Amino acid sequence: MKVYMVLYLNIGIIMSQNLFFSEYIEGSSYNKALEIFNYTDTEIELSGYEIWKVTNSEGDWTDNNGEGSYALNLGGSVIPPNDVLVICRTSFDIDNQSKCDLMNYATLNFNGDDAIGLAYNGTLIDVIGTLGGDPGSGFDVAGTSNATKDHTLIRKESVQSGNIDWSTSAGTNSNNSEWIILDKDYFTNLGSHTCSACGESTICNDSSACNFGDEGECIYFLEYECDCDGNILDCNDFCGGSAVIDECGVCNGLGAVYDCGCEGLTDDTCDCDGNILDCDDVCGGIAVIDECGVCNGPGAIYECGCSELIEGTCDCNGNELDVCGDCGGSIIDSVNCNLEFKTVRPQNYQMINAYPNPFNSNTTITLLNMGNTFVKLDIIDLNGHIIDSIYSGYLYEKSTHTFLWDASENNSGIYIARISQNKNIITHKIILLK
Repeated sequence: MKVYMVLYLNIGIIMSQNLFFSEYIEGSSYNKALEIFNYTDTEIELSGYEIWKVTNSEGDWTDNNGEGSYALNLGGSVIPPNDVLVICRTSFDIDNQSKCDLMNYATLNFNGDDAIGLAYNGTLIDVIGTLGGDPGSGFDVAGTSNATKDHTLIRKESVQSGNIDWSTSAGTNSNNSEWIILDKDYFTNLGSHTCSACGESTICNDSSACNFGDEGECIYFLEYECDCDGNILDCNDFCGGSAVIDECGVCNGLGAVYDCGCEGLTDDTCDCDGNILDCDDVCGGIAVIDECGVCNGPGAIYECGCSELIEGTCDCNGNELDVCGDCGGSIIDSVNCNLEFKTVRPQNYQMINAYPNPFNSNTTITLLNMGNTFVKLDIIDLNGHIIDSIYSGYLYEKSTHTFLWDASENNSGIYIARISQNKNIITHKIILLK
């Protein structure tokens, strides 16, 4: 009789070793769950099985009069062969409650720093965490700090039994750990488990693996790689990028392309004097991009912002400054500022054209002279400043005269060709584009 009882006890212990935690969920709010897997091809009735919880991992597994701390008796439940039992905390995620076989409050109300155990007839057969004091927020798993907090842990397919040595179960990296770490509130695998050692097809359940969801053992990219295609980080930390460190030690730099070599060469310089390209691609130039994204533009200086701003205008209606600085004013000669002045078309001459207009570096101004007269031809800017005097002198008899203005040393913009005879003035707007 004693021999029979010993044999029966040994068989029970052997069978119990084929049950183990296959999933652990410590998620947001009430999203706590444990999954137990039946490794065998035989249905197992769970009489004698309990789940133990030790709060903050401080104390003993059997603090509660030898019955287990916060013990949950699983008697009365069964796990079919190669199937699982899912126990959830009450008020578990409503969209996934259908996956829960049992609901419990006290024992399943655990946090990441609580040790969890699976026991059979008062003997531990599997653990998550270890005793000996509060670990902080949670236990480390596979080299990830506090992995038992705000994560879902899934037992690897190669695991065939429980492990009461948490240090070897948790491991120190993704290769020697028995667990796969997934994000918080990951419920996809809850209610099923794959065990490659059980004769079923092996499916990779690690979402961080290159072959997640495919048949076969999980495959991971190497430490120096940054994705499953074998790419590596370039010097700008871009996965698969082409940026490299040049001879001067600069990431994606110009290299030693000047006579000065690397000495004094800084990133983005365009010569050995340290100059850089401006937005017009001029080495050492002063052109910059304004607030409206326009190279050397006037910027968003009016209430209309950038959307309707035209270069050279002084308000949102497209007006320009006259020579006296008045936006939309009509005065074209600074001597007439603050005076009532009306432009009078001269009777002895008239401007025919300026060609080309707009122009790049020079334009020809054509003047038709109607008789003997003293004429001045000046170029002024929009502020009324004379920037170039083209001609000053007499023109005789009725004839056509042409004058060349070389503006190669002037900036792009709007200018006024002004012809004056005493108090008679006519103007012509010309546009320089470079």
